Order: sequence, then C-alpha cells, then structure tokens
Amino acid sequence: MKVSSIVARYALPVHKTYFADKAMEGFPTYLTICDTSRLFLPALGEGNDARFAEIFRQTWQRIPLRCRRRMVKHWRDADPIHLQGLWSPTVQLVNDWRLSDRVCRTARDMGVCGRIGHSLYFYAPIVDAMPPNIVQDLIAHELAHCYLYAIGDEETMAGSDRTVHRWLDNVEIYADEAMEVWGFSADSIDEWEKDNKWVWDSDPLTS
Repeated sequence: MKVSSIVARYALPVHKTYFADKAMEGFPTYLTICDTSRLFLPALGEGNDARFAEIFRQTWQRIPLRCRRRMVKHWRDADPIHLQGLWSPTVQLVNDWRLSDRVCRTARDMGVCGRIGHSLYFYAPIVDAMPPNIVQDLIAHELAHCYLYAIGDEETMAGSDRTVHRWLDNVEIYADEAMEVWGFSADSIDEWEKDNKWVWDSDPLTS
C-alpha cells in the first residue's frame, strides 16, 4: 500500500481522536465543515472560526458534485511531502501567513492556496469584515485553484506569475473562470475592497 494511502486511511480518525482528548492541553479543537470530504477547521481563535466554517460549508455545497469529487480524490491521494498536518487539506483562518508557504505569498493576499492544492489559508481580519456572500466568493476562488490542481491543469501546476497583475496571470484567470462556472462572482471581492476602502494596517508576512 502506498504511504499516501496509509495516511489517507488512518491519519484522520487518529488525528480527530487525539485532538479531542488533548483539547484541554492547548491543542486546537476542530470545527466540521464536511467530514466525508475531510474538511475541518482548527478553532485557532484568530478570527470568527464558527462563522467561517459555516460559510465554507455553504460554499462547498454549491460546487458541482463532480468537481468536489475531483478535489476530494486529489486530497486523499496527497503525497506526504505536501501535507502540513496529518491529512489534506489544511484549512486555516489566520491573522498572518506564518504557517503558509511564504515564497508564494504577498502582503495583501486575502486567501491562499498552496502545496498544489493541499493547503488553504484565509486572512482573518478581512474575512471577518466581509459579508458572507463575498466570503463565499473568496473561498470558491481558492477552491477553484484546488480543482485546477486536481485536474492537472498545466499552467496551474507551473505556478502563478507574481511579476504581473493578477488580471494578466493565467492561473488567476482560470480560477476566476472556474468559480464563475460554479455560480460565484469573480469580481465581487475587488469591488467590495474598493467600495469599503479596506485599509491594510499590518503586513501579514511579518506581523
């Protein structure tokens, strides 16, 4: 049996049981987003975890079943080198990028998809400020990256071009197209940020 298959089969139940027992000793408890898809959110307390988990659940349910299945298979087949925990995907609501792949981050990212679709991080201050429908669009955009990794899109596998504006980056363009096919808006996030004059009062890369 492949190592990744062993991890997929045994890691999650062991992990859930372990943290349930250790929650009082400083380990995070986990909020269930969708247990059959192995989507869980650690309650780190850096943002409104319960709200975010519920919005993520609603977003996930809106995505076509065939696309969800492709992502779940991608996560279950993860090579251990891409894991940031005992299972894939890692989903976290955080107030900085200390645990994400910093080489791929910019200071004003609102959400990030890393490790070829096996980690998802969202910036808590801006997520908590957004209305639920905009948060859904943000989550859908990052999940669209996961989907493109899952289907082996060549440009997505090659990585984003951070030297150009995201509107000129094919990886971002393809993710926008995928989320719009699913029924989400690719424009709402930028429009919300502009309309609400969001002020970045700290640098998530160093805060």
